[in-house]
Order: sequence, then C-alpha cells, then structure tokens
Amino acid sequence: MGYVGRDDAPAGSTRPAPALELEGLEKQFGTMRAIDGVSLSIPPSSILALLGPSGCGKTTILRSIAGFVELDKGTIKLGGRDVTKLAPEQRGTAMVFQNYALFPHMTVADNVAFGLKMRRIGRAERARRVADALALVQLGPLAGRYPGELSGGQQQRTALARAVVTQPDLLLLDEPFGALDQNLREALQIELRKLQQRLGLATVIVTHDQQEAMILADQVAVMRAGTVEQLAPPAVVYDRPATRFVARFMGIDNILDGELDGDAVRLGPYRLSMPPGQRGVRGDRKATIAVRAEAIGLADPADGWPGQIAYATNLGGRVLYEVAVEGLGTLKVDVPRAPGYARRAVGEAVGVRLDHQSCTLLRD
Repeated sequence: MGYVGRDDAPAGSTRPAPALELEGLEKQFGTMRAIDGVSLSIPPSSILALLGPSGCGKTTILRSIAGFVELDKGTIKLGGRDVTKLAPEQRGTAMVFQNYALFPHMTVADNVAFGLKMRRIGRAERARRVADALALVQLGPLAGRYPGELSGGQQQRTALARAVVTQPDLLLLDEPFGALDQNLREALQIELRKLQQRLGLATVIVTHDQQEAMILADQVAVMRAGTVEQLAPPAVVYDRPATRFVARFMGIDNILDGELDGDAVRLGPYRLSMPPGQRGVRGDRKATIAVRAEAIGLADPADGWPGQIAYATNLGGRVLYEVAVEGLGTLKVDVPRAPGYARRAVGEAVGVRLDHQSCTLLRD
C-alpha cells in the first residue's frame, strides 16, 4: 500500500513541520480540569505514547486531536495546519477505538471500505486500496468474513486496516490492545510498530501500560492530573524518571529520601556518590533517589550496606528480595536466577550494593 500524506508544509520551510503540535491545551468538565496547559510536539513518522493512570487526561487529549472534544483554550496543528476549529472529517486523522467499533452486519472488506465510501472514492480505486490495506495486516483471505467470525486479534487488525486505508496524516489509537490477552497483545504491539515504520505514519497512542509504551513509542508523555509530568524517549523515562510520580508509575519501588552531601547523597548512615550529570538537580539540600530493584546487588555482609533478607518472591527467572537495611529501611532487590543459583533464606545476613550509575536524583 503506497502511503500518501498531505503536502502542505509552510512555504519556505527548510524542514518538515512537526506531525503534531499541541500548544497550551485546556479543557474543563464542570469542576474537573481534564487538560491543564498541555504543550508538546512530535516529528513526522514517529509514535507518541500518552501514558498514565485512568483519569489523567490522556483520552481527552486524544479525542480533542480527533475533533470529538472542543477545547476551552489552545491550538492543535497537524503538519503545520491549524485544525483546532475543523470538524473531525476535515482534520486528516483516523482513530482506532478500544472496542474497535466494527459494523457487525458488514464484512471485513466492507468495514475497511466504509471510510472510502464516505469520501466518495470510486469503486475500482476503493477495491484496490482495501485489498492493499488487508494485505498489510495479513487479513486478505478473511475479507468476506463478518466481525463475529473473527478472533480478537483479527478484529483489531481489521480496525487498523480501516484506519490506514484512508491515508490519514495522523493515526490515533485509544487503548487498542486492552481487550486482548497478554501474549496476543505483545505480538500485535510488535506488528503495529513494524506496520507504522513501513508506512511512516505519525501516530499517537493512549495507554496505561508501561511496557506497551516502551515497545511502541519514540516519545512518551507521562501524564498526571491533566498535565505532562515528563516527555522523553522511552529509555529516558525508564532509566531517568524526572519525578517521584513518574518513578512510581514506571515501576521503581526503591525511592529514598536523603540530603545532598557535596558530590554525593547521604541516605541515613550511608553516603552514595552520584554521577556528574545527576548532581545539583534541586536547589535545596533535600535529595530523593530512585533506583530500580535490578540495579541493586546482594553480597556478603562485609561487602556492602549490612542487611537481612525479610522476604523472597519467586518470579520464574528472577527472585525479588525484600531486604531490611540497617538505618535505612527496606529495599527491593531483583536478582536473576541463573542455573545453580541458591536462593537466599529469610533471615540471612547480606550486604547490599548500589550501582550509583543507575541511581536517579528526582526533581521532586
């Protein structure tokens, strides 16, 4: 399928306009501020994940981009075009909903062709584009089936084909894998990423699943209470969360409060050196450190901060220990369970060693 986007970048521009620009978006429902001053942009051919818990505003942003929600304030631009006041069908977007919204009385092919019919595309061109779209998602042999005869994964791919067949400027995905089981969800996430890369189609996906954002996105916007808490590539959000909220949401259990001490942080009776790029993040002497469980190691008691195994959870290829550290509290330590690994017993004395290169000094 030959993907064709719009060609109306501003005259005289030396590089393509961002695929999407959001400037100062605000939306309030009654007393609830659903979007509170959100501004961001993404380059062409990239995927942005709006990531966060329920009620943080991510779906409201997605629906405002599509034109289904009228903003109180702010500007939305697609490829440099201001589409803030345009009707949904004039924006050049296509949306895949969580429940897929397929017409049960239409075949797969007719579902995919529906948007083309609404645009009055001729029958021959319509048939060609439908065939191309179904081939992209590997559903050509199922063109004559009805949605009720498809698996959940096949329905999802039908909805995706219906979206891309219209050759949108921007693809919008609202929790598209939420109804699928874990194994199928991961397989389809990878399929979607490969398809998006082949088409070069700018995409925004709403998700509450951190792993989904890691697999799919070029940029992740972690949202909280209608605002963007952090916008960065997935690896940065994972390795260097900016705030306590982002660290918690990204699954970091060890968040430690201490004080700055020169080029180090003092945590209870212990002093932890910090990498140069992590020094002086805050203006006061307070310091909050986030460190992943897998960045902490266990050793003999004399080779680290003295502690004691309080609990151990078997996670298949790993063991998650809760370690009571003298003068500091409880740390979670994730240890790979290699062949021959001897699991440590509850009550066993150990030494805890932190990789300071993996520690992050949080902004708040």
